[in-house]
Amino acid sequence: MIALLVWALVGVLFGIVLIAVLPWVGAKLIGDTDQIEAVSDWYVDLAQTCARRSCLIIRDGDFKLIGKRYDPDHKADKDTATGDPRHHRDSLDVLNRIKDKVFGFGLTSRDTYISPLAAELGELAKEAHDSNDIRPTTTKDGQRGMIDGFTVPKQSQLVDLDAAKHITTGDADPETGYEAYEKTKISQERFHEKVSFGQLVVLVGATLATMALAWLLASRDAPSADTTVSTSLMFLAASVGNKTTKKAGIIAAGIASLLVLPLIALLSHGLLAGIVVLVTSLGVAVAVPVGIKLFGPSIPMALGVPMARGFWTLAQLTVGRGVLVERDSGHIEHRQLRETPDEAFHNANYECVLSDGKLLPVDGTQGDLFRFGWADMGATVEKTEQNMGSLTKDLSVDGAKTDGGYVVGEGTRQGYKPIHPVPADAEYLVTLPRLWTWCRGSSESEAVRQGRNKALTEEGGAQQISMVVFTGAMLACITLGGLFGLVAGGAIL
Repeated sequence: MIALLVWALVGVLFGIVLIAVLPWVGAKLIGDTDQIEAVSDWYVDLAQTCARRSCLIIRDGDFKLIGKRYDPDHKADKDTATGDPRHHRDSLDVLNRIKDKVFGFGLTSRDTYISPLAAELGELAKEAHDSNDIRPTTTKDGQRGMIDGFTVPKQSQLVDLDAAKHITTGDADPETGYEAYEKTKISQERFHEKVSFGQLVVLVGATLATMALAWLLASRDAPSADTTVSTSLMFLAASVGNKTTKKAGIIAAGIASLLVLPLIALLSHGLLAGIVVLVTSLGVAVAVPVGIKLFGPSIPMALGVPMARGFWTLAQLTVGRGVLVERDSGHIEHRQLRETPDEAFHNANYECVLSDGKLLPVDGTQGDLFRFGWADMGATVEKTEQNMGSLTKDLSVDGAKTDGGYVVGEGTRQGYKPIHPVPADAEYLVTLPRLWTWCRGSSESEAVRQGRNKALTEEGGAQQISMVVFTGAMLACITLGGLFGLVAGGAIL
């Protein structure tokens, strides 16, 4: 019987190995891109089902997946991964999904979700500002002008996600809302401490009880001063608290490895032991992913997030080098990032195949990748008219006149003529007013308002007596009660 239990445990462990090792190792050995992407997608799907609502937090080159849950009091997504509550809100409207589960990018220096597009625009905007490319100037005809906008390459780039902080119009961090809540709560301490019915009962009870005890003691034998003080203190204390062949070979090897342990159990402990190992290993290998898909919404965060991190690690091991692609629809995809062959896309270092079969060239270097899930990962955005149209300007329909390498726009804004840099064919022109419209209000005072309102709702009230006054009133009641009791008992004439 003990041997069967041991073999059952071995089968359970082997079932876990079948999930965590066999799929991605087999895909890597086959070497087929479609197989690699399919296994990776499977792992990501399991990961996001476990986490349900998650966020990739970026801080000083460190990237960590954390679980998020919506906090209606702060109107933002909350996590407690650092101890105190931390909130991220969707001021930029970039929170989206991966595998149909909510997924976002967050910074420790801003309380708003960001995106690869926001990061790329943030970095380019800062470069333009630091290089004085955005500045007041004068047109050829002597009018006051302002250089408006900067160019963005149409080709996808590996981005530094932390650079998104450069386009937020405020600098509130994720802890700002909770800090505002705590400080407002402290400010209300003198206001919400009031005499409740229970406190009133304590005051009256302390008076009557002290009076009765003092009278009882005095009526029998006049108490000493020490007895009276001790009694009063007692009451006070009491009241406070080739690929086909290769693929076939890998499949055959997988089946063979699956049968190795049952065969060993069969030869060493009989048929029943072999059946136990085979059934438990296959049962675990099937039950774990099926259980996650069926009961994912019921998995508690304390268990779901570590499981999600584990599956993300397996997805990264499958692709070897991954990339998170923000599609033009806003949807996020995890794909394999491959080095570009020399004969194709000479202006891009990498490429990836998107879920719809589109080949996306991605420019960047090894230094643009970060470490996540035991492997390198990058972040980029697919740029098309769908997601860039609201931020860019087409100078061909502007009707403006050319002034050197710039185009002077029609009309004025706050007394200045807009002067736009002329983009190349492979570039977009992002104008500042359109960028401002997108970023306006991000990481500003919303966190403070929500934190303050939550504290005022919970702790606010009309000014009443404080705890200090209540304690003084209790001492007075005890003293007066004891005095009246002593007088009634004859100890004091």
